[in-house]
Amino acid sequence: MSAAALERTIRVLCGPDLARLRRALDAPEAAQARVAQAVARDLARTEYGRRHGVSSTDGRQTLLDKLPVAQYEDLRPLVARQIAGERAVLTTHPVQRVEYTSGSSGAAKPVPMTAPLIAAFSRTARLMFADALGAGLTLRTGRLFASISPPAGRPDDATSDDTGYLTGLLRPIARHIMVLPPDYGTAQTVEAFRDSLALTLLSARDLEVVSVWSPSYLLALLDHIVRRRDALAHALDPDRAALLARAEPDWTAIWPFLSLLSCWTHGAAARLAAALADRLPGVTIAPKGLLATEGPVTVPLRAYGAVEPVPLVDTVLLEFLDDDGRSHPVHRLDAGGDYDVVTTIPGGLPRYRLGDRVRACERIGATPSLVFLGRAGEVADLVGEKLSADFLRAALDGILADVPSPPLVVVPVRTANGGAYHLLVDASPDEATLLADRLEGALSAAVHYRAARRLGQLEPLRARSVPHLSARLQRFHMGEGMRLGDIKDQLLVTDPDRAAALIHSLGATSPNDSA
Repeated sequence: MSAAALERTIRVLCGPDLARLRRALDAPEAAQARVAQAVARDLARTEYGRRHGVSSTDGRQTLLDKLPVAQYEDLRPLVARQIAGERAVLTTHPVQRVEYTSGSSGAAKPVPMTAPLIAAFSRTARLMFADALGAGLTLRTGRLFASISPPAGRPDDATSDDTGYLTGLLRPIARHIMVLPPDYGTAQTVEAFRDSLALTLLSARDLEVVSVWSPSYLLALLDHIVRRRDALAHALDPDRAALLARAEPDWTAIWPFLSLLSCWTHGAAARLAAALADRLPGVTIAPKGLLATEGPVTVPLRAYGAVEPVPLVDTVLLEFLDDDGRSHPVHRLDAGGDYDVVTTIPGGLPRYRLGDRVRACERIGATPSLVFLGRAGEVADLVGEKLSADFLRAALDGILADVPSPPLVVVPVRTANGGAYHLLVDASPDEATLLADRLEGALSAAVHYRAARRLGQLEPLRARSVPHLSARLQRFHMGEGMRLGDIKDQLLVTDPDRAAALIHSLGATSPNDSA
Protein backbone atom coordinates (compact mmCIF):
# COMPACT_ATOMS: atom_id res chain seq x y z
CA MET A 1 0.00 0.00 0.00
CA SER A 2 1.40 3.40 -0.97
CA ALA A 3 1.75 6.15 1.61
CA ALA A 4 -1.01 8.14 -0.11
CA ALA A 5 -3.37 5.15 -0.07
CA LEU A 6 -2.49 4.49 3.56
CA GLU A 7 -3.32 8.08 4.47
CA ARG A 8 -6.67 7.91 2.68
CA THR A 9 -7.52 4.63 4.44
CA ILE A 10 -6.68 6.02 7.87
CA ARG A 11 -8.80 9.10 7.21
CA VAL A 12 -11.77 6.91 6.24
CA LEU A 13 -11.36 4.60 9.25
CA CYS A 14 -10.60 7.24 11.86
CA GLY A 15 -12.05 10.52 10.64
CA PRO A 16 -15.65 9.87 11.79
CA ASP A 17 -14.48 9.39 15.39
CA LEU A 18 -12.77 12.78 15.32
CA ALA A 19 -15.87 14.52 13.97
CA ARG A 20 -18.08 12.78 16.55
CA LEU A 21 -15.86 13.90 19.43
CA ARG A 22 -15.81 17.47 18.15
CA ARG A 23 -19.63 17.52 18.12
CA ALA A 24 -19.73 16.06 21.64
CA LEU A 25 -17.47 18.86 22.91
CA ASP A 26 -20.21 21.32 21.94
CA ALA A 27 -22.69 19.49 24.20
CA PRO A 28 -20.65 17.77 26.94
CA GLU A 29 -23.54 17.52 29.41
CA ALA A 30 -25.63 15.50 26.96
CA ALA A 31 -22.66 13.33 25.98
CA GLN A 32 -21.91 12.57 29.62
CA ALA A 33 -25.56 11.69 30.26
CA ARG A 34 -25.39 9.05 27.50
CA VAL A 35 -22.22 7.54 28.97
CA ALA A 36 -23.84 7.48 32.43
CA GLN A 37 -26.81 5.56 31.01
CA ALA A 38 -24.50 2.88 29.60
CA VAL A 39 -22.66 2.63 32.93
CA ALA A 40 -25.90 2.34 34.93
CA ARG A 41 -27.29 -0.38 32.67
CA ASP A 42 -24.15 -2.45 33.20
CA LEU A 43 -23.65 -1.82 36.92
CA ALA A 44 -27.29 -2.50 37.81
CA ARG A 45 -26.70 -6.16 36.90
CA THR A 46 -23.52 -6.55 38.98
CA GLU A 47 -22.84 -7.46 42.58
CA TYR A 48 -21.15 -4.09 43.13
CA GLY A 49 -24.04 -2.17 41.64
CA ARG A 50 -26.68 -4.04 43.62
CA ARG A 51 -24.67 -3.46 46.81
CA HIS A 52 -24.98 0.28 46.21
CA GLY A 53 -28.56 0.29 44.95
CA VAL A 54 -27.80 1.18 41.33
CA SER A 55 -30.77 1.11 38.96
CA SER A 56 -30.53 0.75 35.19
CA THR A 57 -32.52 3.99 34.87
CA ASP A 58 -30.26 6.11 37.08
CA GLY A 59 -29.13 9.39 35.60
CA ARG A 60 -25.62 10.76 35.97
CA GLN A 61 -25.97 12.52 39.31
CA THR A 62 -28.13 9.81 40.88
CA LEU A 63 -25.62 7.17 39.83
CA LEU A 64 -22.65 9.07 41.24
CA ASP A 65 -24.49 9.81 44.49
CA LYS A 66 -24.92 6.08 45.05
CA LEU A 67 -21.35 5.02 44.27
CA PRO A 68 -18.36 5.77 46.52
CA VAL A 69 -15.18 7.22 45.07
CA ALA A 70 -12.79 4.25 45.05
CA GLN A 71 -9.06 3.70 44.86
CA TYR A 72 -7.47 0.48 43.68
CA GLU A 73 -7.11 -1.07 47.12
CA ASP A 74 -10.82 -0.54 47.75
CA LEU A 75 -11.62 -2.65 44.69
CA ARG A 76 -8.75 -5.15 44.78
CA PRO A 77 -10.77 -8.13 46.16
CA LEU A 78 -13.51 -7.57 43.57
CA VAL A 79 -10.96 -7.15 40.78
CA ALA A 80 -9.32 -10.43 41.79
CA ARG A 81 -12.65 -12.26 41.68
CA GLN A 82 -13.51 -10.82 38.28
CA ILE A 83 -10.11 -11.85 36.90
CA ALA A 84 -10.51 -15.32 38.41
CA GLY A 85 -13.59 -15.86 36.26
CA GLU A 86 -16.54 -14.80 38.40
CA ARG A 87 -19.21 -13.07 36.36
CA ALA A 88 -20.91 -9.76 37.06
CA VAL A 89 -18.79 -8.71 40.03
CA LEU A 90 -17.79 -5.22 38.85
CA THR A 91 -19.11 -5.54 35.30
CA THR A 92 -21.22 -7.94 33.28
CA HIS A 93 -18.59 -8.04 30.55
CA PRO A 94 -16.16 -10.99 30.67
CA VAL A 95 -12.44 -10.35 31.13
CA GLN A 96 -10.63 -10.75 27.82
CA ARG A 97 -7.14 -10.23 29.17
CA VAL A 98 -5.32 -8.66 32.10
CA GLU A 99 -3.11 -5.59 31.91
CA TYR A 100 -1.02 -4.10 34.70
CA THR A 101 -0.87 -0.54 35.90
CA SER A 102 2.49 1.13 35.52
CA GLY A 103 2.07 3.80 38.14
CA SER A 104 5.21 5.56 39.31
CA SER A 105 4.57 4.81 42.96
CA GLY A 106 5.47 1.15 43.04
CA ALA A 107 4.55 -2.34 41.99
CA ALA A 108 2.08 -2.94 39.19
CA LYS A 109 -1.57 -3.88 39.82
CA PRO A 110 -3.72 -6.14 37.61
CA VAL A 111 -6.54 -4.47 35.68
CA PRO A 112 -9.21 -6.59 33.94
CA MET A 113 -9.67 -5.62 30.30
CA THR A 114 -13.18 -6.06 28.93
CA ALA A 115 -14.59 -5.49 25.44
CA PRO A 116 -15.97 -1.98 26.21
CA LEU A 117 -12.71 -0.91 27.83
CA ILE A 118 -10.64 -2.23 24.91
CA ALA A 119 -13.03 -0.44 22.56
CA ALA A 120 -12.43 2.82 24.44
CA PHE A 121 -8.68 2.47 23.98
CA SER A 122 -9.09 1.52 20.33
CA ARG A 123 -11.23 4.59 19.73
CA THR A 124 -8.60 6.72 21.45
CA ALA A 125 -5.98 5.35 19.06
CA ARG A 126 -8.19 6.14 16.07
CA LEU A 127 -8.65 9.67 17.36
CA MET A 128 -4.89 10.14 17.66
CA PHE A 129 -4.32 8.84 14.12
CA ALA A 130 -7.02 11.12 12.73
CA ASP A 131 -5.82 14.12 14.69
CA ALA A 132 -2.23 13.73 13.46
CA LEU A 133 -3.44 13.80 9.86
CA GLY A 134 -5.93 16.58 10.56
CA ALA A 135 -3.18 18.69 12.13
CA GLY A 136 -1.13 18.62 8.94
CA LEU A 137 0.84 15.38 8.80
CA THR A 138 1.23 14.18 5.20
CA LEU A 139 2.57 10.66 4.97
CA ARG A 140 5.58 10.14 2.72
CA THR A 141 6.61 6.62 3.73
CA GLY A 142 4.00 5.63 6.31
CA ARG A 143 6.57 3.80 8.42
CA LEU A 144 5.72 3.84 12.13
CA PHE A 145 7.50 2.84 15.31
CA ALA A 146 5.27 2.45 18.36
CA SER A 147 6.78 1.53 21.71
CA ILE A 148 7.32 -2.17 22.29
CA SER A 149 8.38 -3.97 25.45
CA PRO A 150 10.13 -7.20 26.38
CA PRO A 151 8.42 -9.41 28.99
CA ALA A 152 8.23 -7.77 32.41
CA GLY A 153 8.91 -10.97 34.30
CA ARG A 154 5.38 -12.09 35.15
CA PRO A 155 4.39 -15.68 34.35
CA ASP A 156 1.47 -14.49 32.18
CA ASP A 157 3.42 -11.74 30.48
CA ALA A 158 4.61 -11.61 26.92
CA THR A 159 6.35 -9.15 24.68
CA SER A 160 3.91 -6.29 24.09
CA ASP A 161 3.35 -3.41 21.72
CA ASP A 162 0.84 -0.61 21.40
CA THR A 163 -1.14 -2.33 18.62
CA GLY A 164 -2.67 -4.63 21.23
CA TYR A 165 -5.41 -2.06 21.90
CA LEU A 166 -6.39 -1.68 18.24
CA THR A 167 -9.47 -3.37 16.84
CA GLY A 168 -10.94 -3.83 13.38
CA LEU A 169 -8.99 -3.05 10.21
CA LEU A 170 -6.69 -0.61 11.99
CA ARG A 171 -4.82 -3.39 13.76
CA PRO A 172 -3.53 -5.25 10.66
CA ILE A 173 -2.77 -1.91 9.01
CA ALA A 174 -0.71 -0.80 12.01
CA ARG A 175 1.09 -4.14 12.05
CA HIS A 176 1.87 -3.74 8.36
CA ILE A 177 3.46 -0.30 8.70
CA MET A 178 5.20 -0.85 12.03
CA VAL A 179 8.96 -1.12 12.30
CA LEU A 180 9.59 -4.27 14.37
CA PRO A 181 12.76 -6.24 15.14
CA PRO A 182 12.90 -9.59 13.29
CA ASP A 183 13.28 -11.44 16.60
CA TYR A 184 10.42 -9.56 18.25
CA GLY A 185 8.44 -11.86 20.49
CA THR A 186 11.32 -14.13 21.46
CA ALA A 187 12.70 -14.33 24.99
CA GLN A 188 15.58 -11.87 25.43
CA THR A 189 17.51 -10.05 28.10
CA VAL A 190 16.80 -6.33 28.26
CA GLU A 191 20.22 -5.51 26.77
CA ALA A 192 19.71 -7.94 23.89
CA PHE A 193 16.26 -6.45 23.33
CA ARG A 194 17.72 -2.94 23.21
CA ASP A 195 20.44 -4.03 20.77
CA SER A 196 17.90 -5.68 18.48
CA LEU A 197 15.56 -2.69 18.60
CA ALA A 198 18.43 -0.24 18.05
CA LEU A 199 19.65 -2.14 14.97
CA THR A 200 16.14 -2.30 13.55
CA LEU A 201 15.56 1.43 13.94
CA LEU A 202 19.02 2.35 12.69
CA SER A 203 18.31 0.31 9.55
CA ALA A 204 14.92 1.99 9.03
CA ARG A 205 15.92 5.03 6.99
CA ASP A 206 12.27 5.49 6.00
CA LEU A 207 11.01 5.87 9.58
CA GLU A 208 8.42 8.68 9.57
CA VAL A 209 6.37 8.55 12.79
CA VAL A 210 7.41 7.55 16.31
CA SER A 211 4.85 6.97 19.06
CA VAL A 212 6.04 6.33 22.60
CA TRP A 213 4.46 7.13 25.93
CA SER A 214 7.36 8.47 27.96
CA PRO A 215 10.04 10.52 26.20
CA SER A 216 12.56 8.73 28.43
CA TYR A 217 11.88 5.55 26.40
CA LEU A 218 13.38 7.14 23.29
CA LEU A 219 16.06 9.11 25.15
CA ALA A 220 17.34 5.92 26.76
CA LEU A 221 17.35 4.18 23.37
CA LEU A 222 19.35 7.02 21.77
CA ASP A 223 21.83 6.85 24.65
CA HIS A 224 22.05 3.07 24.22
CA ILE A 225 22.89 3.56 20.54
CA VAL A 226 25.68 6.00 21.43
CA ARG A 227 27.06 3.74 24.14
CA ARG A 228 26.95 0.63 21.95
CA ARG A 229 27.79 2.32 18.65
CA ASP A 230 30.91 0.23 17.91
CA ALA A 231 29.15 -3.09 18.38
CA LEU A 232 26.06 -1.92 16.51
CA ALA A 233 28.05 -0.49 13.60
CA HIS A 234 29.46 -3.91 12.73
CA ALA A 235 25.94 -5.17 12.04
CA LEU A 236 24.92 -2.20 9.86
CA ASP A 237 25.51 -1.36 6.22
CA PRO A 238 28.62 0.84 5.92
CA ASP A 239 26.67 3.95 4.92
CA ARG A 240 24.38 3.61 7.94
CA ALA A 241 27.27 2.79 10.27
CA ALA A 242 29.09 5.95 9.15
CA LEU A 243 26.26 8.06 10.55
CA LEU A 244 27.20 6.92 14.06
CA ALA A 245 30.75 8.27 13.87
CA ARG A 246 30.04 11.63 15.50
CA ALA A 247 30.14 11.97 19.29
CA GLU A 248 26.45 12.94 19.15
CA PRO A 249 24.98 11.46 15.96
CA ASP A 250 22.83 13.59 13.71
CA TRP A 251 19.57 11.77 14.35
CA THR A 252 17.74 13.67 11.62
CA ALA A 253 20.31 12.38 9.11
CA ILE A 254 19.77 8.84 10.39
CA TRP A 255 15.99 9.27 9.96
CA PRO A 256 15.56 11.91 7.24
CA PHE A 257 11.81 11.25 6.86
CA LEU A 258 11.03 11.48 10.58
CA SER A 259 8.41 14.21 10.92
CA LEU A 260 6.26 13.39 13.96
CA LEU A 261 7.05 12.21 17.49
CA SER A 262 4.06 11.55 19.73
CA CYS A 263 4.81 11.37 23.46
CA TRP A 264 3.84 12.78 26.83
CA THR A 265 4.89 16.42 27.15
CA HIS A 266 3.45 17.49 30.51
CA GLY A 267 4.17 16.89 34.17
CA ALA A 268 7.44 15.09 34.83
CA ALA A 269 7.76 14.39 31.09
CA ALA A 270 7.97 18.07 30.10
CA ARG A 271 11.73 18.44 30.61
CA LEU A 272 12.45 15.15 28.84
CA ALA A 273 10.25 16.04 25.88
CA ALA A 274 12.21 19.29 25.57
CA ALA A 275 15.45 17.30 25.61
CA LEU A 276 14.13 15.12 22.78
CA ALA A 277 13.17 18.20 20.79
CA ASP A 278 16.78 19.42 21.08
CA ARG A 279 18.08 16.12 19.70
CA LEU A 280 15.48 15.94 16.91
CA PRO A 281 15.32 19.47 15.46
CA GLY A 282 12.57 19.96 12.92
CA VAL A 283 10.51 17.02 14.16
CA THR A 284 7.03 17.93 15.41
CA ILE A 285 6.52 16.87 19.03
CA ALA A 286 2.82 16.03 19.38
CA PRO A 287 1.55 15.73 22.95
CA LYS A 288 -0.31 12.60 23.95
CA GLY A 289 -3.39 12.81 26.08
CA LEU A 290 -3.85 11.40 29.55
CA LEU A 291 -4.24 7.64 29.34
CA ALA A 292 -4.05 5.27 32.28
CA THR A 293 -4.17 1.50 32.19
CA GLU A 294 -7.58 1.81 33.82
CA GLY A 295 -8.87 3.91 30.94
CA PRO A 296 -8.32 6.92 28.65
CA VAL A 297 -9.17 10.44 29.79
CA THR A 298 -8.01 12.96 27.17
CA VAL A 299 -6.74 13.04 23.59
CA PRO A 300 -4.99 15.72 21.52
CA LEU A 301 -7.22 17.72 19.21
CA ARG A 302 -4.70 19.84 17.32
CA ALA A 303 -6.76 19.39 14.16
CA TYR A 304 -9.35 21.75 15.70
CA GLY A 305 -6.85 24.16 17.22
CA ALA A 306 -6.75 22.79 20.76
CA VAL A 307 -3.44 23.60 22.45
CA GLU A 308 -4.05 21.10 25.26
CA PRO A 309 -5.75 17.69 25.09
CA VAL A 310 -9.53 17.48 25.39
CA PRO A 311 -11.58 15.08 27.55
CA LEU A 312 -13.30 12.06 26.03
CA VAL A 313 -16.74 13.26 27.03
CA ASP A 314 -18.55 10.73 24.81
CA THR A 315 -16.57 7.69 26.00
CA VAL A 316 -15.74 8.12 29.70
CA LEU A 317 -17.93 9.30 32.58
CA LEU A 318 -15.76 12.03 34.09
CA GLU A 319 -15.82 13.97 37.32
CA PHE A 320 -13.26 16.20 38.94
CA LEU A 321 -12.55 16.69 42.63
CA ASP A 322 -11.43 20.09 43.87
CA ASP A 323 -9.15 20.64 46.87
CA ASP A 324 -12.14 20.38 49.21
CA GLY A 325 -13.19 17.03 47.74
CA ARG A 326 -16.25 18.40 45.95
CA SER A 327 -17.13 16.70 42.66
CA HIS A 328 -17.63 18.75 39.49
CA PRO A 329 -18.84 17.71 36.02
CA VAL A 330 -16.50 18.49 33.16
CA HIS A 331 -18.60 21.32 31.70
CA ARG A 332 -18.53 23.24 35.01
CA LEU A 333 -14.80 23.35 35.63
CA ASP A 334 -13.30 26.76 36.36
CA ALA A 335 -10.62 27.98 33.98
CA GLY A 336 -7.27 27.64 35.71
CA GLY A 337 -8.70 25.33 38.37
CA ASP A 338 -6.78 22.22 39.44
CA TYR A 339 -8.62 18.95 39.98
CA ASP A 340 -8.16 15.25 40.72
CA VAL A 341 -9.60 12.95 38.05
CA VAL A 342 -12.29 10.33 38.72
CA THR A 343 -13.41 8.07 35.86
CA THR A 344 -16.11 5.50 35.21
CA ILE A 345 -15.99 3.56 31.95
CA PRO A 346 -18.52 0.95 30.87
CA GLY A 347 -16.82 -2.36 31.58
CA GLY A 348 -14.17 -0.70 33.74
CA LEU A 349 -13.60 0.27 37.36
CA PRO A 350 -16.54 2.28 38.79
CA ARG A 351 -15.98 5.80 40.08
CA TYR A 352 -12.25 5.22 40.13
CA ARG A 353 -9.86 7.87 41.43
CA LEU A 354 -6.93 7.73 39.03
CA GLY A 355 -4.52 9.68 41.19
CA ASP A 356 -3.84 12.13 38.35
CA ARG A 357 -4.20 15.89 38.63
CA VAL A 358 -5.22 18.19 35.78
CA ARG A 359 -5.80 21.89 35.16
CA ALA A 360 -8.77 23.23 33.20
CA CYS A 361 -7.67 25.39 30.26
CA GLU A 362 -9.26 27.01 27.20
CA ARG A 363 -12.56 25.64 25.99
CA ILE A 364 -13.13 23.80 22.76
CA GLY A 365 -16.82 24.27 22.14
CA ALA A 366 -18.39 24.09 25.60
CA THR A 367 -15.73 21.80 27.07
CA PRO A 368 -12.48 22.82 28.78
CA SER A 369 -9.25 21.29 27.57
CA LEU A 370 -7.17 19.67 30.29
CA VAL A 371 -3.44 19.78 30.93
CA PHE A 372 -1.86 17.02 33.01
CA LEU A 373 -0.04 18.40 36.07
CA GLY A 374 1.23 15.22 37.70
CA ARG A 375 0.26 12.62 40.22
CA ALA A 376 -2.02 13.80 43.01
CA GLY A 377 -0.46 13.58 46.45
CA GLU A 378 3.12 13.41 45.15
CA VAL A 379 4.62 14.66 48.41
CA ALA A 380 7.74 13.44 50.21
CA ASP A 381 7.87 14.03 53.95
CA LEU A 382 10.86 12.94 56.03
CA VAL A 383 10.65 15.38 58.95
CA GLY A 384 7.60 17.53 58.19
CA GLU A 385 9.06 19.40 55.21
CA LYS A 386 6.32 18.17 52.83
CA LEU A 387 8.22 18.57 49.57
CA SER A 388 5.79 18.32 46.66
CA ALA A 389 6.54 17.32 43.09
CA ASP A 390 4.74 20.47 41.90
CA PHE A 391 7.06 22.73 43.90
CA LEU A 392 10.12 20.75 42.81
CA ARG A 393 9.06 20.99 39.17
CA ALA A 394 8.59 24.75 39.41
CA ALA A 395 12.00 25.12 41.07
CA LEU A 396 13.70 23.15 38.31
CA ASP A 397 11.84 25.08 35.61
CA GLY A 398 13.29 28.29 37.03
CA ILE A 399 16.82 26.91 37.25
CA LEU A 400 16.84 25.21 33.85
CA ALA A 401 14.74 27.73 31.94
CA ASP A 402 17.38 28.44 29.30
CA VAL A 403 19.28 25.15 29.11
CA PRO A 404 18.35 21.58 28.17
CA SER A 405 17.44 19.55 31.23
CA PRO A 406 19.33 16.32 31.84
CA PRO A 407 17.43 13.25 33.08
CA LEU A 408 17.12 13.53 36.85
CA VAL A 409 15.13 12.38 39.85
CA VAL A 410 15.09 13.54 43.48
CA VAL A 411 14.82 10.92 46.25
CA PRO A 412 14.32 11.16 50.05
CA VAL A 413 16.91 9.39 52.22
CA ARG A 414 16.59 8.71 55.94
CA THR A 415 19.63 9.57 58.08
CA ALA A 416 20.50 9.13 61.74
CA ASN A 417 19.48 12.72 62.53
CA GLY A 418 16.53 13.05 60.18
CA GLY A 419 17.03 12.92 56.45
CA ALA A 420 18.30 14.42 53.23
CA TYR A 421 17.33 14.59 49.60
CA HIS A 422 19.61 13.24 46.90
CA LEU A 423 19.62 14.55 43.35
CA LEU A 424 20.32 11.73 40.89
CA VAL A 425 21.24 13.30 37.56
CA ASP A 426 22.79 12.23 34.26
CA ALA A 427 25.54 14.84 34.28
CA SER A 428 29.21 15.10 35.18
CA PRO A 429 30.04 15.22 38.92
CA ASP A 430 30.84 18.94 38.70
CA GLU A 431 27.63 19.71 36.81
CA ALA A 432 25.62 17.59 39.25
CA THR A 433 27.08 19.45 42.23
CA LEU A 434 26.38 22.84 40.65
CA LEU A 435 22.79 21.87 39.88
CA ALA A 436 22.29 20.53 43.42
CA ASP A 437 23.60 23.77 44.92
CA ARG A 438 21.21 25.84 42.82
CA LEU A 439 18.29 23.53 43.53
CA GLU A 440 19.00 23.63 47.27
CA GLY A 441 18.67 27.40 47.13
CA ALA A 442 15.37 27.15 45.27
CA LEU A 443 13.96 24.54 47.66
CA SER A 444 14.81 26.76 50.60
CA ALA A 445 12.08 29.12 49.41
CA ALA A 446 9.60 26.57 50.78
CA VAL A 447 8.81 27.45 54.40
CA HIS A 448 8.81 23.93 55.84
CA TYR A 449 11.89 22.82 53.92
CA ARG A 450 13.79 25.92 55.04
CA ALA A 451 12.74 25.41 58.67
CA ALA A 452 13.84 21.77 58.62
CA ARG A 453 17.21 22.79 57.21
CA ARG A 454 17.71 25.50 59.86
CA LEU A 455 16.80 23.08 62.64
CA GLY A 456 19.29 20.53 61.33
CA GLN A 457 16.58 17.96 60.63
CA LEU A 458 17.44 17.93 56.95
CA GLU A 459 20.94 17.84 55.53
CA PRO A 460 21.73 19.83 52.37
CA LEU A 461 20.62 18.40 49.05
CA ARG A 462 23.31 16.04 47.80
CA ALA A 463 24.30 15.32 44.22
CA ARG A 464 24.96 11.99 42.60
CA SER A 465 26.20 11.78 39.02
CA VAL A 466 24.48 8.81 37.35
CA PRO A 467 25.47 8.13 33.73
CA HIS A 468 22.71 6.63 31.57
CA LEU A 469 20.15 7.43 34.27
CA SER A 470 17.12 6.97 31.99
CA ALA A 471 18.11 3.42 31.07
CA ARG A 472 18.98 2.55 34.65
CA LEU A 473 15.67 3.89 35.92
CA GLN A 474 13.94 1.77 33.31
CA ARG A 475 15.74 -1.34 34.54
CA PHE A 476 14.73 -0.53 38.11
CA HIS A 477 11.07 -0.07 37.18
CA MET A 478 11.08 -3.26 35.13
CA GLY A 479 12.36 -5.04 38.23
CA GLU A 480 9.19 -3.78 39.93
CA GLY A 481 7.10 -5.51 37.28
CA MET A 482 6.50 -2.65 34.86
CA ARG A 483 6.75 -3.04 31.10
CA LEU A 484 9.40 -0.98 29.35
CA GLY A 485 6.94 0.81 27.07
CA ASP A 486 4.60 1.67 29.95
CA ILE A 487 7.06 3.27 32.37
CA LYS A 488 6.09 6.79 33.40
CA ASP A 489 8.54 9.56 34.16
CA GLN A 490 8.89 10.55 37.78
CA LEU A 491 10.56 13.66 39.14
CA LEU A 492 10.21 12.88 42.84
CA VAL A 493 10.25 9.52 44.61
CA THR A 494 8.12 9.93 47.73
CA ASP A 495 8.70 6.62 49.56
CA PRO A 496 12.09 6.47 51.40
CA ASP A 497 12.13 2.66 51.27
CA ARG A 498 11.63 2.70 47.53
CA ALA A 499 14.26 5.43 47.24
CA ALA A 500 16.72 3.24 49.15
CA ALA A 501 16.02 0.35 46.77
CA LEU A 502 16.60 2.65 43.80
CA ILE A 503 19.91 3.93 45.17
CA HIS A 504 20.99 0.36 45.91
CA SER A 505 20.16 -0.65 42.34
CA LEU A 506 22.55 2.03 41.08
CA GLY A 507 25.40 0.23 42.81
CA ALA A 508 26.80 3.14 44.79
CA THR A 509 26.34 4.22 48.39
CA SER A 510 28.13 7.55 48.78
CA PRO A 511 25.92 10.41 47.60
CA ASN A 512 28.93 12.38 46.43
CA ASP A 513 30.22 9.60 44.19
CA SER A 514 29.29 8.83 40.64
CA ALA A 515 27.03 5.81 40.33
